[in-house]
Amino acid sequence: MERWVARGKPAPAEVSEWFARNVEEAFGQFDPQTGRFMEGDGWAVTNQDIMLCMAFLYLHQAPGNRLYRDAMLLERIGLTGDALRSFQYPDGKVEFVKTDGSKWGPIYMPWSMYHWLETYGLLAPELGETRRADWLEGLQLAFEGIHREMRESLDRPERTSASVVHNIPTWNAMALHRASRLFGRPEWKQTADTMIRLTLDEQDEEGFWPEHHGPTTLYNLVYVHALGLYGRHNGEIDVIPSLDKALRFHERFTYPDGSRVETVDGRTKYDNHPSPMGLVGFTLLPRGEAYARSLIALAMNRGVKWRAPHLANLLLYWNMGSPTDDVETEESSTLFDQPVFAEELARSVAVKQDDWYVCLSAFAAPRVDSRWGQDRQSFIGVWHKDSGLIIGGGNSKNQPEWSTFEIRTAEGGHDYVPHAGTLNADGREISLSCGPRTLTVGLRSVSSDCAELEFSSDIVAGDEGLVHIPLQLKRGQPLDAGEPEEARVVSEQPLDIRGDRGLHRIRHAGWELRLEGAYSLNWPSYPFNPYAADGSAKLNEAVAVLTLPLTAGESRRLILLNAGSSL
Repeated sequence: MERWVARGKPAPAEVSEWFARNVEEAFGQFDPQTGRFMEGDGWAVTNQDIMLCMAFLYLHQAPGNRLYRDAMLLERIGLTGDALRSFQYPDGKVEFVKTDGSKWGPIYMPWSMYHWLETYGLLAPELGETRRADWLEGLQLAFEGIHREMRESLDRPERTSASVVHNIPTWNAMALHRASRLFGRPEWKQTADTMIRLTLDEQDEEGFWPEHHGPTTLYNLVYVHALGLYGRHNGEIDVIPSLDKALRFHERFTYPDGSRVETVDGRTKYDNHPSPMGLVGFTLLPRGEAYARSLIALAMNRGVKWRAPHLANLLLYWNMGSPTDDVETEESSTLFDQPVFAEELARSVAVKQDDWYVCLSAFAAPRVDSRWGQDRQSFIGVWHKDSGLIIGGGNSKNQPEWSTFEIRTAEGGHDYVPHAGTLNADGREISLSCGPRTLTVGLRSVSSDCAELEFSSDIVAGDEGLVHIPLQLKRGQPLDAGEPEEARVVSEQPLDIRGDRGLHRIRHAGWELRLEGAYSLNWPSYPFNPYAADGSAKLNEAVAVLTLPLTAGESRRLILLNAGSSL
């Protein structure tokens, strides 16, 4: 125990106790009449995935785990699986329902079917004959359907690797491989292995699987998690080189508080919580073990309550290793733990220094019609240890105000999604081309006091060029801005603050932003949310948009100061 504390990491017993406590807290959401885990009056199929967490705690004795061999827990697990079984259609699919009541059609829900499968594999001897037979029938229906759909996709004459590889088929391939072992279906294994090979082939050399033409730090972890479980299940295909490349990507694009860097993600918005997704794969590598221990420590220290089955997956296969007093080797240490780095990857530069983390991305990509692919339009992320994310938040769709660069030319052109981007990593700057004009964004300095950004463009007289900076505001905290400076408490109420010439200061939540010249600040700007049927977003997804007009031949500068700055 002392060695773990000396290394600043939680001991395995502490993690087990924390996990058990987190799962127990969810029991208040359980409806014993239906077997469903509710969220208020809403329910989603994936709410039942907690059954694997309960199964793990039922079978594993550890300090602080009061649920070990608890008969009431076993019955709760049974009812949880029964609810999923009773919700299946005759072909084994379930209706994709969300907690808001929206319905997205029948599906072999990939996440739930796998976690149900693993729960069955762990507890089949203790389920009772009737329940065991009922679950077996439901699972076999589901995996017959998953296998059929995968074969149809693979057997299409016109198919290419890129057309079939996606995070869901990869996950289903892992689950199908596991089901083939449990149910003695070798033809399922053959199909699963074919998909796994295609997945490995489609990975970019820089560690990500492209979705809608580029990386996504969230869904990349789905691939990692699936390949990790495939490896843990003794799959015959070597997934380690692929996981090594993916770890290299995520070591660089994880904020120091453990949350994912959204700046390079073309699909999802910023989420300030670390996630256990992918750790079961990363821990097949020595430095991935170090990365996992650091993320677990951050989640525990920040009061994040991991109760997702992804942590159960991890704890089933990994005992957290044994820290020693030896100096870490290059192989067993992770870049993520380094206090300072400047790294180039995925057409982006990530700079970690003096408690700042700054990402400038030049990863431009074409717009897509799919609701799931956002416009790659926002290319700056700035985080500080004391404030969290200050600039950034992700991308939206059909919203120019979320774009780093918006240009209206004198000839009548209007562009706000760059068609090209270039990276000058040595100069810590990016160039974004929209139509005939280019914006250059440079990180000019980073120190313990501040980070400074510069914006310049080749716009000409008659053009209207705008820089849009998404600022993260915290509800209930004061925002000092405007002429004269006036404190306003951030709420749902709209704010429209403007300044003209001279020096301006914007203060909020422990940071201060200084700029000179005209600006406007508008709150809240809600993004398009593809996961809501109507596309609506909540307040915690909104940003304040700071807009800086550009003038031909002139640059604009922003200086961000932390709360303890002496400047």
